[in-house]
Amino acid sequence: MPRRGASRPPAKPELVTWLLPDQGYACVQCGKVCHGMRVWVEPTRVAALQRHALALDLSAEVVQDTGQGVQLQPGAGGRCQFLAPDRLCSVHRDLGWAAKPRACRQFPWFLTETPEGTQVGLSFRCTAVQNDSGGAWEAQLPALESLREEAEYPRVGFQPAILRPGLELTWPTYLEWEERWRVGLSEGRTLGESCYGDLQPVLGLMLSPSSWNAFLDWLAAGAVGCLEAGSADEVGRVSAAVEAEQSYLSPRDGAQAALTEPFGGDSAPEARRFLNHVLQRKTLWWREPWLGRLCMLLVAERLLRFYARRDGVWPAIDRIEGEWLGHADREDLERGYAATLLSYCTQ
Repeated sequence: MPRRGASRPPAKPELVTWLLPDQGYACVQCGKVCHGMRVWVEPTRVAALQRHALALDLSAEVVQDTGQGVQLQPGAGGRCQFLAPDRLCSVHRDLGWAAKPRACRQFPWFLTETPEGTQVGLSFRCTAVQNDSGGAWEAQLPALESLREEAEYPRVGFQPAILRPGLELTWPTYLEWEERWRVGLSEGRTLGESCYGDLQPVLGLMLSPSSWNAFLDWLAAGAVGCLEAGSADEVGRVSAAVEAEQSYLSPRDGAQAALTEPFGGDSAPEARRFLNHVLQRKTLWWREPWLGRLCMLLVAERLLRFYARRDGVWPAIDRIEGEWLGHADREDLERGYAATLLSYCTQ
């Protein structure tokens, strides 16, 4: 996750202010994240994994040097080779939590350094997070403190966000916006509606509310193509069919029926809870450009409605979290979104 703003000072403060989420988490040992995930392994942990009793019994290598680093080599069906039949991590069981690669120890947490303290965010790919399970957050603090001490995390809000040359968004102003947007979600308004009210006067947005909605629908149709197709021709074909409310053959998902007003309707409560938490974990500030990240979030709101109608709300959240927002790298698209949005602005 790229860092933004000034680098972390050499000495970390002894007293940490933890900004804990309005969201429960306590592991339910489902093993979901141990399937199909790319896990990078720190060099200091490779030998211990290779000497693990389970690794010595396997005919296949448990780690692989990709040339860009070492990662766990998945087994059949993408299942981690260290995942025991009872869906528990055998490395954790035999060697302890600290012996696992940091990627495994960190999931489902996102840590972000802000001027107010260390914000704790969560991945909604996690079953426990989806279920909002868990009790007091104090039980998680020892693990969080350990993770924070051994790595650097994004630093957000210490410098203004650059909306365009000569136009900055200060952190206090953004926090006011975020609070309004989160209140709007709780009251049934869309993020698109709330964001328009703050962006329009600041950017000189030359779009009426109805044109703004049409613009976001257009971006969302293109996003469906990005998620479901491979080549540029396939992306264009899928996007055009979605925008025209026609059935189409998805290269990834097969034949799909036409949806009338594919991005319309109300968002499910689970989707609003997810969007609220994405804001709380400061997703918009994880990397530049800020406007591109905002467009990604506003498109995500529409994608959630689209895929919830088609596949169900939790599969929709899984896809958007895993492939669009939290675990995806779409920096080129974000830059394109920012440039496109600014082309509709006067300031």
